[in-house]
Amino acid sequence: MTCTSAVSLSLEGKNLWILKSAPIEAATIYRSKMSVNATILLPISLLSSLFMSLCLKPTIMPAMWMFVTPLAYVAFTCVWGIFINLKMPNFEWESEVTVIKQSMASVIGILGGMLFGFIPMVIIFILPGVDRNLIMGVITLAVIGFTSFLYIKVCGTKLP
Repeated sequence: MTCTSAVSLSLEGKNLWILKSAPIEAATIYRSKMSVNATILLPISLLSSLFMSLCLKPTIMPAMWMFVTPLAYVAFTCVWGIFINLKMPNFEWESEVTVIKQSMASVIGILGGMLFGFIPMVIIFILPGVDRNLIMGVITLAVIGFTSFLYIKVCGTKLP
């Protein structure tokens, strides 16, 4: 449920001009802000996957999906946050709390990630007879594809 990248550009506030005047490409700035989010999400995701696989003792394919799918979602969450923040920036604020807790980008960043997280569960319940490895493979590839699309779109965007 963490999406620091959804508010990271807005937190620059009135100092955004510093980033604009720096001799750095916008894509580099976006990648750095996504990396901060990944720094929070990756260790937790990997530890959760490890503990789940140790407790549930799955076979090879389900164990692989326990690691690969969350990693795809980590990448998605990082890119989704920047994408939303580029669409809904808020540079006029008095307190950082306004941006972090009350901005629409923050809400959509978190809710979007949660919605995409519920999709696999719904699909598995709707299609109980279909092989779960196939479903997880398709879902993971779809998340990776959508993340790649958003990443290309984000990296081609100039700073607001």
